[in-house]
Amino acid sequence: MHRTTERHHHGIEQLYRSLDSDDTDTAVSVIVKVRGETCDIDCLYCYEKRKETPGGARVSAAQIGRLAALFRGRPLAVEIHGGEPLTAGREHIAEILRELAALPKVVRVTLQTNGVLLDEDWLDLFEELCPTLQIGISLDGDAQGNAWRVGYDGKPVYPRVAQALNLLAERGRSVGVIAAVTPAVLGRAEAVLDHLAGFGSVNAVSFVPCFDTTIRRPTAATGRRAPASRLLQQAAVASDGGPAWAIHPDEYAENR
Repeated sequence: MHRTTERHHHGIEQLYRSLDSDDTDTAVSVIVKVRGETCDIDCLYCYEKRKETPGGARVSAAQIGRLAALFRGRPLAVEIHGGEPLTAGREHIAEILRELAALPKVVRVTLQTNGVLLDEDWLDLFEELCPTLQIGISLDGDAQGNAWRVGYDGKPVYPRVAQALNLLAERGRSVGVIAAVTPAVLGRAEAVLDHLAGFGSVNAVSFVPCFDTTIRRPTAATGRRAPASRLLQQAAVASDGGPAWAIHPDEYAENR
C-alpha cells in the first residue's frame, strides 16, 4: 500500500510539474480557447457557463503568433478549443491555422468541436491549411446517452453530430470522441462503446466524469455580465431558432 501511494504521488507530481527551463525538447501543450465560453449548443451540464470567461471575444492570429516568444522557442502542441471554436467562422479559423503553420516549433495541432457545424467546406479548409489536423468530437455515445446535449431550441443535437461523423468517415478522417459520463451513460458502457465503434471515423473514445448530474435545465445567467451563451440563446429565440452563432462578437463588447 505504501509503495502504491508513493507511485501515485510521484505520478501526480509529474503531471503537474513546472516547466523545466533546461528541457527544451519536450513539447508544451497549449489550449487556445478561441471563443471563450461561446457555444452554439446549450448542453445542460456545461461548466463553461458557470465561469466568468470572455465570451464572444476571439483569440486573434496575432496572439497565436506570440506563443513562440512566450515559450521561448520550445516545441508546441496546440489544441483549438472552446466553447465551440468553429463559431469563430471559417475566415478567422483560417487565419489561426495559417499563423500556426508559420510557427516552426508547432509539432501538433488539434481541434475539439461539438461537430454541429462540421461540413464539406470546413473539411476542405482543414485539408488545405492543416492536413495533419487532429479532430476531437464531443459526443456522449448514442442518442440516449446524449440527452444532456441539446440546442437552444431544446432539441437533441445528436443527429447532426452523427451526420458529421459519417461525413468524416466518407472523407477518410479519423477522430477521437470525448464522452461525458452522465446517468444516461452509466451502466451502459458496452452499448455506448459499440455504438461509437459503429462510426467508421471513430478510432478512440475517452470518458470524462460529469459532475453536474443534477442539472436538468439551462443555467440562469447571474452576475453583472450576461454570459455570451445566454445572449446567443436570446438571439436564437428572437430569430425563430436561426443560426445564432452568426452574430458578430463585437456585439458582445458591452458584456466583456
